[in-house]
Amino acid sequence: MTAPATLDLQNSEGYEQLWSNGSQQNLTFDNVSEQVTVGARNITSRDDNIDVDVNYDAGTIAADDTQAIVLEDANVDVDINQAGAATGVRNVSIASTGSANTLRVVNTELLTGAAVQNLTITGEGDLTVNSNNVITAGTIDASEASGDVSITVANVTTVANAGNFATGVTVRTVTMGAGDDTVDVSGATATITNSKLVGGEGRDTIIVNGTSTTLVDDLVANVSGFEVLNLAGLTQTVSAATMGNIGFESIVLTDAADGILNNIDADTDITLVDTDATDATTANGGDLVELVVVGATANTEDSLSFKVNGRADAGTGNPAVNAFYTVEVDNVETVNVETVRVAEDDFNVANVALAQGTGANLAVENVNITGDQAVVFDGSTITTLKAVDASGVTAASDRDNGEFAATITVDDATVTGSAEADAIFFGAGAEITSGEGDDVLIADDANNTNQTFATVTDFAAGDTLVLNDADTNGSVSTGDLVVDTAATLGAGSTALEEITVSVAPGETAKFGDYLEQAFGANITTAGDLAAGEVGYFEFAGNTYIVANNAATDVAAAYDSSATGESDITEGALIELTGSVDLSDFAYAIA
Repeated sequence: MTAPATLDLQNSEGYEQLWSNGSQQNLTFDNVSEQVTVGARNITSRDDNIDVDVNYDAGTIAADDTQAIVLEDANVDVDINQAGAATGVRNVSIASTGSANTLRVVNTELLTGAAVQNLTITGEGDLTVNSNNVITAGTIDASEASGDVSITVANVTTVANAGNFATGVTVRTVTMGAGDDTVDVSGATATITNSKLVGGEGRDTIIVNGTSTTLVDDLVANVSGFEVLNLAGLTQTVSAATMGNIGFESIVLTDAADGILNNIDADTDITLVDTDATDATTANGGDLVELVVVGATANTEDSLSFKVNGRADAGTGNPAVNAFYTVEVDNVETVNVETVRVAEDDFNVANVALAQGTGANLAVENVNITGDQAVVFDGSTITTLKAVDASGVTAASDRDNGEFAATITVDDATVTGSAEADAIFFGAGAEITSGEGDDVLIADDANNTNQTFATVTDFAAGDTLVLNDADTNGSVSTGDLVVDTAATLGAGSTALEEITVSVAPGETAKFGDYLEQAFGANITTAGDLAAGEVGYFEFAGNTYIVANNAATDVAAAYDSSATGESDITEGALIELTGSVDLSDFAYAIA
């Protein structure tokens, strides 16, 4: 069908099933006088939901009847009504066939959240029931389903009757099947009370309210057979060891709100999930959680591992499509972060920040990042940080569109980039191995001396070096000096100036001689590099890029009058490991 349609069955009889087959438009069946199975097949998703509506004649369906729904690779709304006095059916069966299905049940005269008491789910197809209506049922039986089933128990605020149950229901029993199922009972703090929630044979997840003060007691008394515990909006302290003793193998923290997960050991599997649309503007910079490793103390070699998800709703029009996490951690020297991509068709990033927790000892030395989700990590404020290794990040990149696999910021740490395009911000003393991609390397020229300067071990054509004049905004700014191939920079670029030193016969030029030649001596005379110029020289087997970032020639200078370590004022100094051919390189002002 190319437009919504209505099929009037007023003069029809003998039919048992009504199907919408392959339609991408709403379909309504009117004047249905016999009980039918409602079916939907091969209906793909779109922004405005596709409806399958059935309008029974008065008295066709009795309260004790079962309304059957069959889905085969369908993503639909089902709207079932009955004329005359409202009669809510108490029993609903859903057969999920094919590969995967999504069902939204509209709260109508026949299928109403206040009436449906028993819901049965069968079939091999994955099924997501996006409904806060039928899941008020007292019995939800998916034990015969072999696909992955995801259901959400109704939120108490959307159902008129007290206790979050359908009329006549006082106890809820949920039994899942052989798939990897998800049961979301986080909508109301009292949902687990008076409920028996039983997982099936697969790896099942239960989502509970992370603010509940009776959380542990409720889980012990009412939940079994679930391997993954998802704590939504955690605001309190929860013990990972206790959750493990209950039987959970993994813990997921969704939209953590200053909660604490303690008693973490090497076997604790932790995943952070961000779904908040306002994270980018919150004071904490996103989800906030403290992770406490059992037995971690100062001056010992302790480690912490966790996963972070990207945003599932990237590309949906949500303005905050990136995930933001602030993780507080104390007395841990090594942090391992695995990024997990969940929005396959859209680029977004997981922003990860490490902060000091209640233990008041942020001791992180090594951060290892892996995974297929693009990541942003800022370690510039971690004074103990020694190394960031992002070589295990496999996220795709598109440098032309500003999409980097890894965006890393450090002060004087060692950084190893991914094989994709990365953006790496660094200060004096850092050592950068950017990896195989075409990377953007942004250097802060503050605090350079003849002994303290950054090193890039694998600079090559395709990489871009930005000398950003001590910018603090972590980005390329107007006036920054950009070093790249002349072909890339194009018209208006200038070839790098080779810095040469003349010495008396029998003498050998020293490293400081080159710096003095480039920048001038003793902060009183100008060197070879005028303001805004970039040069290079080779010394002792390595190549050095030097730049005058000052407003005047004289202001960029090498304090050669000092003994030992000597300052470079308003000048950039970057070591390139080995003899690097820079004949094709040039510079330009951003």
